[in-house]
Amino acid sequence: MSCLLFGRIAGAGWEVTQTLAAPEGADRLVVVRSGSAMIDPLWWVTVEQGHGLTAREWDVGHFNGDAGDYEAASARDGPYRLRMTTASGEDFLVDLDLDTAEPRAPVSVG
Repeated sequence: MSCLLFGRIAGAGWEVTQTLAAPEGADRLVVVRSGSAMIDPLWWVTVEQGHGLTAREWDVGHFNGDAGDYEAASARDGPYRLRMTTASGEDFLVDLDLDTAEPRAPVSVG
């Protein structure tokens, strides 16, 4: 996770590669960003809720492509569960809090 924090500060060249709206009109998005730390590809998945001064963002998953085939793609597995699937087909499920949409157990891979 430290390389991602460094990437956020130093500018890992994050680019939004996927945005998924919440089902049933809830005011939140799942955002997948890609970037790099030197030559290592990185993916960062967040849940964003609200807009403006009341907006909140939570980390759902960090994937480092240097440690394997961990290109992240994300899909919903229900209104309060995210399924993140790597390029190699490995699935990671993360449940979201019913009230806040905060991830209960974020993942960090690679």
